[in-house]
Amino acid sequence: MQYLVPGILLGTSIPNAVTDVITVSLLMPYIWAIKRSLGQNVAVYGVFHAWELV
Repeated sequence: MQYLVPGILLGTSIPNAVTDVITVSLLMPYIWAIKRSLGQNVAVYGVFHAWELV
């Protein structure tokens, strides 16, 4: 049973990471379309990418 745990964790984390990247990628055109300064757009972009690390 000890040998199954890494495979299970890897098998669930990869699809979750791919889904996170797709979700953030779909939001990017809307974030960059907001009429704000470049610094504010980068900050919003950073907030959306920060939740990928959690």
